[in-house]
Amino acid sequence: MSLIVQFVAEMFSETLVKGAGLVIITRISPKSEPGEIACTIAGLAFWAGVAALCWFVYRYAVGLGLS
Repeated sequence: MSLIVQFVAEMFSETLVKGAGLVIITRISPKSEPGEIACTIAGLAFWAGVAALCWFVYRYAVGLGLS
């Protein structure tokens, strides 16, 4: 069971976090070769921004009585 959880966590980390970071870094600086840590930090910052944006949109919708 722990092997399955570890596999899913690794896929989540590789695909969503590091992949998003790699895309962001290569869009900003196309000639660079970002490292694994830089991709992880950029990906975490991206997903934190997405989560914050969703939270603010939700709070705005609740404030307007839309939800």
